[in-house]
Amino acid sequence: MTTARLEGEVLIIIIIIIIIIIIIIIIIIIIIIIIIIIIIIIIGLLAVPVLRYSFGIVNRHQEELQKLDRERRKLLTIYGQHRPKADVDRLYAPRKQGGRGLLQLEVAHAVEITKLVEYVDRKEDPLIQVVRTHQHNTDSAVLQTAR
Repeated sequence: MTTARLEGEVLIIIIIIIIIIIIIIIIIIIIIIIIIIIIIIIIGLLAVPVLRYSFGIVNRHQEELQKLDRERRKLLTIYGQHRPKADVDRLYAPRKQGGRGLLQLEVAHAVEITKLVEYVDRKEDPLIQVVRTHQHNTDSAVLQTAR
């Protein structure tokens, strides 16, 4: 009788160990999913503002912006958030229209440069006037494309 009882206790211990292992695996999967979501947020939300801050200061070419967009899409594909054969335009469509809501770097560049030109042309501050005359005298390619 004691051997049967001992076998039953061993079986219960084995079942408890299996349940603990399953719980640990589920926790690890949840942590991996959270990390992937954080990476997506970093790729989509934090990279663009850093680049936007430099638009108008650092002269960026369209090819460079297109390359950065491709690298960003590649990272999304690597981390399983965008299928390789999926429609790229859907990434940039607003969320309300079923897209991902990412900003295209070329569009963000054009918007920031246009806002910068409007700001420089509108302000009457003496320092901004110096910037305006400098830009008109040097024929800055960045600001001329926005005018």
